Amino acid sequence: MKLDAQFIGFAQILVYIGAVAILAMAIMVFSIFKSVTTVRDEVHLFLPKAENLVMAATQTIAENQQHIGSIISHSSQIVETAHNTVTRLDGFVEDATTRAKVQLERLELVMDDTVGRVHHTVMMLNDSVLKPVREVSGVASGIKAAVKHLKYG
Repeated sequence: MKLDAQFIGFAQILVYIGAVAILAMAIMVFSIFKSVTTVRDEVHLFLPKAENLVMAATQTIAENQQHIGSIISHSSQIVETAHNTVTRLDGFVEDATTRAKVQLERLELVMDDTVGRVHHTVMMLNDSVLKPVREVSGVASGIKAAVKHLKYG
């Protein structure tokens, strides 16, 4: 019986420890309940602000999507216009270059013709003016030489 009394005492200690543990767990559960309740109340205060923020963000995204779509369509139009302008400008430059080459070739032909005509005119002047002047100069030199010879002997 002595063994049974020790066993009962030991069992009572274990029951007391179990009761204390259950009481401690009940206190912890109550503390967790209070913490969860506090968090819930704070979330309830924050939730309307978060909903407003989400709504504002959604509205801003929707507005920006429209603007971005408009910008993209305008930029594609600008690129297309720039491409068309560059194509026309390229054609214009090519045409101007071709015309300038043709004009330079014509100018070269005109210059060659003009130089030829000036040369021909100079030759005609030489033949028509200088030849008689030389002849007259030759006759005058001959007369001068004859007069000199007759005078001096």
